[in-house]
This record gives sequence, structure tokens and C-alpha cells, in this order.
Amino acid sequence: MSGKLYPKLYGDVEAFTLEASGSDGQYIENIEPKKSVNITVTYIAVTWKGEQLREEADTQQDDGGHGPETNAAFVRLRNDVWLLLVGRNVMLTAVVPRGSEPVFVAQEVLLHPVVKMDQATAIDYDGDGEEQLRFDATGSHTHEWGNSVVAYTFMLDESIYEHTECYTDESACVREFSASLKIGTHTASLTIGDRKGRLLSGENHVVHVASVDEIPGCALSLYAAQDGHDGATSDMSRWLGSDSEPIVGAPLRQGEESPLPPQWGTIEILDGSSDWMMLEGTDNRASNNRVSFEVRWLVGEAGSSRDGVWLEVKGKHHWRIVHSQRDWPPFVNKVTPDVIQPKRGQDVTIQGAGFLNPESLENATLLLNGIEVKLDDQTDSNSTEPGILEWTGTRINYRPHPTTEDTASGIQIRTAKGTSNLYPVKVSAAAQMRDVKYGQPKTLLTGLFDLLQENTTEAERLQQQERKLLSPFLRGGLGLTGDWGPDAKTFFVGTAQGKLMSVMFTSNDEIDPRSLRVYDTIRRAYPEDSLIGIAFDPLRDPLDPHLYAAHAPIYYWWRNGVQCFKGENDYAAFLGKISRLSGPNFATLETLVEGLPNGNGDHSMNGIHFDNEGNLYANAGSQTNAGWPDCGLGGLPESHLTGSVLKIEVHNPDLSSKIEYVYYKTREPVENPNQVEGDRYDLADGITGISIWATGLRNNYDSTYSTKGETYVIMNGPNSWLGASVNGEPEDRGCTAADFDTWDEIYLDNVRNPLFLPKPYTVPKGEEPKQCQPVIGPQFGGPDRIFRTSEGAHHGHPNPARARNTGDTRQWHHHVLRPNMEYTPGWEIPSSTTGVTEYRGTCFGGKLHNDILVSRWKQGIYFLDLRQEEIRTLTDDTGKNLDIVYGPGCSIMIVSFDKDELALITPDEEALDSFETKEVGAGAAVIYDILPWRAPREYDAPFTIGGRRFTREKKPAAVRIGGVEAEISSYDDTRIEGIVRTGHTGDKPAKKLVDVEVIFSDHTTALLKEAFMFLNAPPQSDPDL
Repeated sequence: MSGKLYPKLYGDVEAFTLEASGSDGQYIENIEPKKSVNITVTYIAVTWKGEQLREEADTQQDDGGHGPETNAAFVRLRNDVWLLLVGRNVMLTAVVPRGSEPVFVAQEVLLHPVVKMDQATAIDYDGDGEEQLRFDATGSHTHEWGNSVVAYTFMLDESIYEHTECYTDESACVREFSASLKIGTHTASLTIGDRKGRLLSGENHVVHVASVDEIPGCALSLYAAQDGHDGATSDMSRWLGSDSEPIVGAPLRQGEESPLPPQWGTIEILDGSSDWMMLEGTDNRASNNRVSFEVRWLVGEAGSSRDGVWLEVKGKHHWRIVHSQRDWPPFVNKVTPDVIQPKRGQDVTIQGAGFLNPESLENATLLLNGIEVKLDDQTDSNSTEPGILEWTGTRINYRPHPTTEDTASGIQIRTAKGTSNLYPVKVSAAAQMRDVKYGQPKTLLTGLFDLLQENTTEAERLQQQERKLLSPFLRGGLGLTGDWGPDAKTFFVGTAQGKLMSVMFTSNDEIDPRSLRVYDTIRRAYPEDSLIGIAFDPLRDPLDPHLYAAHAPIYYWWRNGVQCFKGENDYAAFLGKISRLSGPNFATLETLVEGLPNGNGDHSMNGIHFDNEGNLYANAGSQTNAGWPDCGLGGLPESHLTGSVLKIEVHNPDLSSKIEYVYYKTREPVENPNQVEGDRYDLADGITGISIWATGLRNNYDSTYSTKGETYVIMNGPNSWLGASVNGEPEDRGCTAADFDTWDEIYLDNVRNPLFLPKPYTVPKGEEPKQCQPVIGPQFGGPDRIFRTSEGAHHGHPNPARARNTGDTRQWHHHVLRPNMEYTPGWEIPSSTTGVTEYRGTCFGGKLHNDILVSRWKQGIYFLDLRQEEIRTLTDDTGKNLDIVYGPGCSIMIVSFDKDELALITPDEEALDSFETKEVGAGAAVIYDILPWRAPREYDAPFTIGGRRFTREKKPAAVRIGGVEAEISSYDDTRIEGIVRTGHTGDKPAKKLVDVEVIFSDHTTALLKEAFMFLNAPPQSDPDL
């Protein structure tokens, strides 16, 4: 063995530090056979205490007697070499094959109960004598390979509150709950158990519920200075702290109840200045030993850090500092964001004081631009409806109601104690996005066509050059579609030449050019096909991935001299396919489904995506402009599957491998299906695992499945020069819908329709042949659209064949000509749209989070603002983009067909800083996203976390995904790579978004809420695995 090793520390990583011999202390370098190397492990004796860290003097149990006796961690040198660390000693060296269970000692410390609480102190602002607190144990886990937590017992005040076991169905365990606790001090603890019957109880967590009259800690107020005296104005604000840092560094505690002598103490202002104070004691026990005091100091010029105070009392006795908020009038300190969109905008957080007290339950009101929102106007966090999400004495979370755009708006809070100051906010859709900025495109690879040619024979090269000259589709370049590999760092491109290529990223915006790979498996089997859609199966083992491709020959008959089909002697096979690539170098090809439609132009089998159950969805583009077959698009009619989203159950062992058709009229099988007469066909009975999921689409070029479980599809709209519309079922001479049997020889504007065929059946004696074609409407153009689609949705584009076959009368009409038709409309967007992806990042204050990005071919990127339900512009010029794919750190990958390159854009650094002023000042890390956002819990899952300031005077020490400790393999200031091992994920709930947490060497943390999802993979015996 030679080169470098990167030891990884996981388990109780907070209790140990690890240093190797490399220049940055992360790796062992210059390894040679039989040479000794040094790894230094330091035990720092830090154990977890709820959500806080406590340094220990030794390794004994905690005060409650329920915690682990010591700390345990593992050093993983490589896949088959482990070191077990217990306390200060290396207890075991184990050599095991990959995937096997290592031999561990001290098994009682393998369990790790974790409980998170909303807060350690809750305030009874409404005066009902109790408060509801939420407890979350989803982060509990075991360090034992292959084991899982299957029993949870929650204790409140030493009584069992909730107990569940889930040995057979791990989703049945209760891992989180809410409880109403009365005013006073309470204890909460958790005991977990694993499949081997071992139990471990965590520490007792102390929870305080305080009345509004005795809130722990000091109230810090700011008074406006007065000329000539030191009085306070009515503009008074009270800053009680934030979620991350209390205003009082260490609240004073009450000791034994005895007469208090004078106590000397120190007040230290957080900017470094300090002053002395003396709290006078008393010998009068009847006074309850209470002393009221107020300390003032002059604040001069505002500093970079926020104002605060640290109190320390010296003496034998301790004090408990409390204050009352019962009579406080409301005051608004901060509103985030301070720009509100006029429609359904981003949630708003209002911070201040005096927002709630027992006397204000009925009249507490939020005022915004003439809108009055009452305390009881509540809405659910999972709902899109406006209303109050949270209302406490110091914080209000509000989802704004629609309001008028007005630059002179403000927010006020009104209670029984008065009305607050008017905090200015702006209502503006444009202003919300003005600070969201991206840099210019960065080219990663260019000349991709030439790169592919390097692995091409001379004969193939000449053929491709000829095709480039003939075909407008191929003349531009190469890339059509892209997707990230399940290793979370390799990007794949499907090309017009039918080859697959990939390149590996070394950072969020840098690639390793040496990693470029070209895979010609589909090209060799189907030399005329282009790869128009690619996607990886999210249920597969990421280390043994399956890549699916939608492919077909584009402009196939046009390139072979048939620019328009005109009659019975023409033949166009159904050449669309869905294939699966697997194995080393993706050399194993299985054509999963064939016989799908493809056009005589660039309407074909398009983009594909997967849902969380492992079903594949394929976009089958239309053959016509608006229903009428026209030479502008090659002269083919619509058939049963065109203009739809198809659901293909790729894990169904009985999946039909070929689409089979029958004649609608006679139900006779079609021996050699011909798209020229495709509107005569219906699907044959017995097709399994393939269904039409959504209809009414023209050229639906791409689709995406969002983290919220929604499907979005983009559609190219009609062009006025590419053919007339269909606007009604057959109505000539008593025709019915069932009589439609391809197009008769009819004329439109004195021009005979290009496509008409003699009937394949005998007309009964004495009857004249019927000309039962649909009603023809006008030619027209229209914008592209993006739809939030769903099973059974119809989006308004006609398909006469499917209308007849299914009896769906909507599909005889175009929605433009029949506006009262029942259909799902979507949003208009300028043409031409060629790619769609979800924006999963939280950068820019989350303004784009979960919105849908849309690529406009060669012109820029739009996005669907889901809060406002409007289309907006993100960038005007991204370098001739065709497809776009979201990437780590809020980057956006650009597959450029016209420029023949692979590029990306990343957020503007100054723009990001403007949204992170507090974090920038503190050097605090932020997490934006995780790639991929889902993975099967049955396999090891690589990941890449994107963000900023990961190495500012610290380094990532641990990553937890849904509470599961992951291994870190590499990192830089904006990126963390690692892997989640399957042995720790078995008890995690599937198909539920969980949090991603990074713990740093300085004990700070960064959290990304609800960002990753564990999935259930099919059983190992599944033949499709």
C-alpha cells in the first residue's frame, strides 16, 4: 500500500481530536511498505448534554446517573481497518471485510439517546398556567453496525409519558411528541432500546415553565437619550436575546433562603467595558428577600456586535434574577425580511417585546398596511394559507396576507397595553429579488463534440460530420440533458450523438479534467439515437447505480429525405425507447421499454424523472402543433401515447418490455405499428406497468420531481405556422367520436391535408364511406407553460386518437378555443423552455427556496415563484443554455447545446453577504443544500453539503443527517463530502425530510432544516436490482 490514507473519526467525535502526519493534519502521507506511521488521538472528555456541550473532569457518569460511562468513537483508516476508542485508550484494532459487522467491545456505549426540545425555558404568556413543549428523539441512534433503535420510552417528571416498540415496522415508533407542562420545573428523559434488547437511558433534561411575572433573566432596554436629563422616551425597546445567544450570559441562581448580606458584582458590557454594582441584602424575611434594581449605562457609538450584559455576583449566596413582562407595551425591534411580496410572500419573523400577556388574548392584533390579523388567525406550517404561525411575547412568525404594493407600509402590534411603534416594511415584488444576483457563466468544458470524436472511428466521424451538415438539430453542438450521479460529485451529460459523458467535481465550481469519461453503450446499439433524457434510480445502491435514458432518433426520416409523410405507402416505426445502463463503465444495456412514439422533428421522448417510490416518469412529446398533422412538424398524427407524461414502473417484475397496439375499430393486433396511421391504434390489452399519468401536453420537454413531492413539467406552446388546431369531435353526416379513423382527404384553406389513408376495413354494402374527421379550428401561436401536474391532470392540448380511445371529450378541443373547458392551466412563460429543476438551496435568505427554475433556450433562466405564483427572471444571459440542473452551494449547471459546452453559474459573493451580515461578522458557517436530497437507507449513501465559511478558524468535525452520524471524507470552505453508512439508517423514517447538521471543531453548529430524505429500496431479491 502506498500513497495517502485519510483517517476518519466518527462516533462520539466531540470527545476526541485526531491528527495525522499530513501537512494539514488530515491525512497520512508518503506511505511505504513496512513503514510506521503516526496518528495522534487526544481525548478531550466532552459529552453531549442535550443540545449543549459540557466539559468533564473525568469519564464518570453524569449527575443523573443515566448517561454512558465513557465516550466511544471509531477511527476508520480504510474500509476494512478500524480502531475503536474508549475513553483515553485504544481498546481494539479490528480488520473486517467491507460490509461486515466489526467486533466491538463496550457495547453498552453503542446506543446514543438524543432528545431535542424547542426550548429549555417556556413562558406562559397567555396566563393559562401551562405551556406546550415539543420533544424530538429522531436523532437517537446506535453506533453498532447493522443494528437499529426499535424502542422509545419518554419520561416526564419520572413517569412514563410515551412508550412504543417497532421491531417489525420501524415507522410505528413514536419519536417526537408534544406535552403541556404546568408552571414550574420539570424533568424529561429518554430510554432507547435496540434489536438485541439492550437499553440505555439518557440524561435528565430540566425544563422550566415560567409565568409572565417571573421570567428568568434580565430585561435589557434601550432608552433614547434626552437633552438635559437622563429620562427615557416612550420609544423604548427591550431586547431579550435570540435563538442562538441569550442577552444575559449567565442568569443568576437563587441559593439557600437566608438573610442576604450585601453582594458585590460586576456588570460587563459585551463590548468589553465594565462597571461595578452592589445589591443590598436585607434581614427582613417578610420581604421575601426580593431586591428590585435597574442599572443604566451610556452607549456611545454603535459597535459591530450587538449590545448585551454579563452579570456576576460575588459572595456566599446566589441570586435568581427574574423580571415581569405583564405590563409591557409592545415594541417591534426587527422584521425579517423587511420587504414583503404583494401576494403569498415569504414568511415574516417579527422580533421585539410586549407582544402577548394574559390581558391581551382577545385583542392582540398585527397590523399590516390596513390589514388586521388577530392572534387566533392561525395557519398550519404545512399549509399555503396566510395567517399566524407562532405568537409569543417576544416573537411572531407570520405568513402575510395578499396586500397592495406600497412603498410606505409598516407593521405594528396592538395589545391591551397599547400599540407599538410602526416598523417600516416595503411591499414590493421587484424589491424582494433585487439583491438576488448570480455571476457570469463559468465554462467547465468546451468543444465537447471534438472530445467525443476522440473515441470514434474514421467512418463514424465522417458520418457524424455529414449528419451535422444535414440536420439543424445536430448543427449546434452536443449536450441535451444532464443529471448528477449518486456519488454526489460526478455530473453526467446525455448527448445528441447518443453517447453519455461524465466529469467529476473537486469543488463547487471546479472539475478534474482528467476525470472526463465517455460511454458509448447506447451509441453502439442504436447509432441513430440521441439521449434526450437521463436520470438515476434513487432506490439503487449509489455504489452500483442504474442510469435510465430516454432515447430516439431525432429528425430521423427528415434526415433520410422524408420531410413530410403523405400517405399509405409511407412508414414510420415507433422508435422511442427507455433503456437502463448499469455495471462497470455502464457497459450493460437493457432496453426496458420500446415501441414508444417519436416525431419527424425534435418532438420525441424527452426528459425523465423518478418519484420517491422508484417509478420513472417519461415525457412523450406531441406530433402536432395543435392537433392537426402538418408538414411543419413532419406530417405525423397524434397517437395514443403522444403529448403525455407516462408512468413506468421500472421495479415491476412484470413490466411490459414493448408497447403493443391494436386497431381501434377491429381490435386486431397491429403487426408492424406505423406512426403514419398511429391515430387508428389503441393500446393492446395486457400492457403492465406502463400508464398515462397526465395528458393534454404539446412538446413537454422536461419535468422535475420536487422535495415536496410535486411534479412540474414544462411545455413548448403552439406556433402559428406549424398547423391548424382541432376543436371538436367528428360531427359530419351523423358521425360519432367512435367513427374517427385517421384523417380523410379533406382540404384546409384550399390545401389538401398531407396525411390521409384508405380505411383498412370494408364499408358495409349500400353505405358511403364517412369522412369523420374532427372539427378543424384556426392556426394560432401561444406561450410556453409550466404546469404543476398530477395523476389524471389534463393540460389542454388535443389528441383525437386518445379522446376516441378513452372517451375523454376534453381531448377533442384546445383550451385556447374552449376556455371553459375543465383543465389544469399552469403558468405562461416565454418560449422556448428547455429545462426545469427545483431550487433546493436556502441562500439569499431562502427567497428562492423550493421555487422551480426554468431554462429558456439560449436566453437565460426564469423561475416560478411559488409564493407569488408568478414567473420571474433570475438571469438574462447564461451562455446559450439548453438544460439546467441545480447543484451544490446554490450553483446551477448549464448544458449548452448551441455553444457545445458545459458551464455553471454561482451566487454573487457580495449578494450572499448582504443576506448574512450577522453570520459574516461572527464567521459563522451556513448550510445551503445537500446533494443528493434523497437516498435509500439500505445502502451507503455519499453526499455533498454546500454552504459557506466551513473552515473559518474551525473545521467540520461531524455531520448528522436525520440524527445519523456520517463520515466526512473531505471538505473546503464551501463544501463537505462524506458518506452515510447503512448500518446506522435502518430505523430512520422513510420518505420524510430530515435535518442536516454540521458540528465544527469549535463546537459551533450549522443546521439545514428538512433537507434530506431516506427512501425504502426494493427487497434484495427483486430481479430488477
